[in-house]
Amino acid sequence: MSSVEDVKKNLAKKAEVFQRVFTSLDGMEALRILTEEFDALNIYTQGDPHGTSYKLGSRDVVIYIKQLIKHKGE
Repeated sequence: MSSVEDVKKNLAKKAEVFQRVFTSLDGMEALRILTEEFDALNIYTQGDPHGTSYKLGSRDVVIYIKQLIKHKGE
């Protein structure tokens, strides 16, 4: 089982990679495109709970990327 310190170190390593990638000009453009495609305000798919779940999952990935970019290694 991982200690809290191990988890924090692993998270910091991931954050460093995502920060390098997504703070470059191309990375910022890629994140803008991902946000536009998958972090839409309208995630509800009327009459299709599976479609709504799919959209929520896609949105979660974009949110995860944004959180890693902002991570300060606390």
